[in-house]
Amino acid sequence: MCLCLCCRFKQSQFTQTPQIKAKNRVFPDEVDRLESIFSELAVLAVERMKQLDQKDQLRRDLISQICHDIRTPLTSLNGNLETLIDSRKLMDEKQIQQFLDISAEQGRVIVKLVDDLYLLSRLDDVDYKPRIESFCINELIHDTVKKYDIHFRVNNLSMTLMTPNHQVPVNADIGMIQQLFDNLLENAFKFTPCDGEIAIVLKKQGSNLCVFFENSGATLAAYDLNHLFDKFYQVKSKVRGKHTSGASAGSGLGLTVCKRIVESHGGSIVVENRVENGVRFVLNLPICELPARDEKIFLKNKKIPA
Repeated sequence: MCLCLCCRFKQSQFTQTPQIKAKNRVFPDEVDRLESIFSELAVLAVERMKQLDQKDQLRRDLISQICHDIRTPLTSLNGNLETLIDSRKLMDEKQIQQFLDISAEQGRVIVKLVDDLYLLSRLDDVDYKPRIESFCINELIHDTVKKYDIHFRVNNLSMTLMTPNHQVPVNADIGMIQQLFDNLLENAFKFTPCDGEIAIVLKKQGSNLCVFFENSGATLAAYDLNHLFDKFYQVKSKVRGKHTSGASAGSGLGLTVCKRIVESHGGSIVVENRVENGVRFVLNLPICELPARDEKIFLKNKKIPA
């Protein structure tokens, strides 16, 4: 009997559970008991096979998406370099520099994609733990904004940074927090139209660090808000800033990395539409050192002119 059941299960490619007719709920002999156990194992095997198929499909989709995202900038980079090799003598210095700038930008896109994928693989590892150290969050956020100052000026964007006027020490992985701020600021830059505004507000509330990243521009649909942190999800280009080119549109991994970083530090991140226009990212990170005494938070408003 059991041999027959095994043959039927194998013939179905382990996708159909053999049907067993039990005489009653109290098994009269060991054969009936064995049939019941085999049936339960067959059900578990079918479920495991379905799960493996789903994971295999996700793996194939991931590889396909990665290849697509790498192919576009890589093709552009290769084309620009070939043009320089073949026609360099016919170009003036301005044209050569233009091709070099475009090539460098495409190279940065590829490096960013590889970095995001590497970081995601680390964060998805259940055994991975952030490297916690103490540092001043004020200095980190100011240094991050300073890196992008030229981008704000070129596109006539107004940047407002509000932080406490005293140092805020935190315990966190400084590399990850730096990546978190970079990704959120780059995202704000992409979706803010020329002459728009970007604001970052940092507050300390007990042992929690609250950070708000806001930008003017278009609001997001409810579907976009619900899927914004999904891997490879990208909002339609019509809501992007006018200064955002297709080359720098991103791979759809930056915000996924942000969510993983925040969760690895025991925090939360949400996105919402602002009342007037644009969007707001709200971060809550329990990484601040506990203060020795109660401190009042004073905000220092630093506005970078366009």
